[in-house]
Amino acid sequence: MTDDDRQTPDEKAELRRRAERALEQKSGEPPASWTELSPETMRSLLHELHVHQVELEMQNEELRKIQHELALSRERYFELYDVAPVGYVSVSGKGLVLEANLTFARLVRLAPEELVNRPFSRFVLWDDQDAFYLLRKQVLDTPARVISRALKGTGFGLGGIRKPEESPSCELRMVRSDGSEFWAKLIATVAKDGEPEDSIWVVVTDISGRHMERKLR
Repeated sequence: MTDDDRQTPDEKAELRRRAERALEQKSGEPPASWTELSPETMRSLLHELHVHQVELEMQNEELRKIQHELALSRERYFELYDVAPVGYVSVSGKGLVLEANLTFARLVRLAPEELVNRPFSRFVLWDDQDAFYLLRKQVLDTPARVISRALKGTGFGLGGIRKPEESPSCELRMVRSDGSEFWAKLIATVAKDGEPEDSIWVVVTDISGRHMERKLR
């Protein structure tokens, strides 16, 4: 069975129109009559166009597959991000919450969307505000961070500015939306390139149980 035999009348008509356009572009003018083309030439031209059509369909299918895989990867990332056992918060240079995962939202008893643009300090007990201020200052004023600012826009970078084990941390009391308090350990790192300038990532771990054990000793 030839390619012509497998095509529907509509497909043959479409391929014929494409063949006419291709031939016109190739010769610069349409042929006086398609009867001037031999059956072999016409069959060869239609076959070439049909193969090209199949190639395009395969490319489109591959693109759809890649898009589907990317969508699944994004879903897995956000699922892992939201169900992480610790809170993740992105804090802007002005101290506002840019983004937070579900774990942190549950810690402070608010919906994630309610956290955006709220001052992070709103969730830190007043007596412990200095601890968070010093933590943030320690992150942003590191020598590596200063050099990174100087290199910004030059095309050079420092890669990972700090290793996780070197990231500054502190323990302080945080306040939930209902006014209740809990002890938390905060680990802060500078935001990566492409994120708002002077923003930081804060990892929040509820350590209330640990403090309770200390009191009982």
